Amino acid sequence: MGLIKVGEDFRIENLKVAFSLKNDKITAIDGVDIIFPHDKVTTIIGESGCGKSVLAQTIFHLLPDYAITSGKVFYGNIDILNAANCYLQKFWGKEWGLIPQLPGESFSPVRKIKKHFNDIIKFSGQIGLTMSSVKDSLTLFDLHDHERILNAYPHELSGGMLQRVLCAMAVLTSPKWILADEPTKGLDEDSYSSVFDNLTKIKKSRVKSMVVITHDLNLASNFSDIIIVMFAGQIIEINTNSLSTPLHPYTKALIQALPANGFNITNRTETIKLEQNHGCKFAPKCPNCMPKCLVENSLLICQENANSVRCFLYA
Repeated sequence: MGLIKVGEDFRIENLKVAFSLKNDKITAIDGVDIIFPHDKVTTIIGESGCGKSVLAQTIFHLLPDYAITSGKVFYGNIDILNAANCYLQKFWGKEWGLIPQLPGESFSPVRKIKKHFNDIIKFSGQIGLTMSSVKDSLTLFDLHDHERILNAYPHELSGGMLQRVLCAMAVLTSPKWILADEPTKGLDEDSYSSVFDNLTKIKKSRVKSMVVITHDLNLASNFSDIIIVMFAGQIIEINTNSLSTPLHPYTKALIQALPANGFNITNRTETIKLEQNHGCKFAPKCPNCMPKCLVENSLLICQENANSVRCFLYA
């Protein structure tokens, strides 16, 4: 499968990730090829289990030891998937910052917020990065009561405040890229409403190159320059027109299943397991399924406006 270019600077080539579980092997990423553009917000969407968070874990070397990986993940001309630890220590923070999912589970419960920031300062090795820099970063996200927040334990702050602290931590070292993994997951309604504002502040003030991984279609539509749709470990659509003009039958079904559209769920199923399916992964549920879809998988087919779709309907 050829490389599909949607930008520059950061690219993934034929990435595959599988997990060995007892006598079985589960494929989470199945041959992903993509280039993320600099100074753009690229959002990866898809239902739970499609592989989008595994993709984030792969980029940040957070996969468990039993994961089986192949392919390449290039930043510039360095393959960070196979790079030495001495390079990776300089890579995190300086080049990429991470906003992890589930704010309440992203901190050590027995350490104050100040200790978490001190770890970042120590690990980064950046000259001039001080507690004054930390306070400036907190202020960016409307956290003005610095002393109370820095001396608090994570359980003493709300989920929304913890999410803003994570944003402040991510931009503290002025990275060139930010990866936000499910930034709205596990938040209450009030906290959820502030996520868009937080990400917008990052984009306007600190970091313009972002990769956002989410199941939240509203966030994706309103915040992204490019939307990548994943299904069963594969990229099935690249769309630069928000989600107003979905291309792949799965993307259309995903939008129709939203509450605002009446929870219209695709019911068509076939007795075929994804791991045994050599054709389109969505074919068993696709209302437009053709015989060839069950035995052959389409490549990403380029459309207008730099959009691409993996579907024989567009061949």
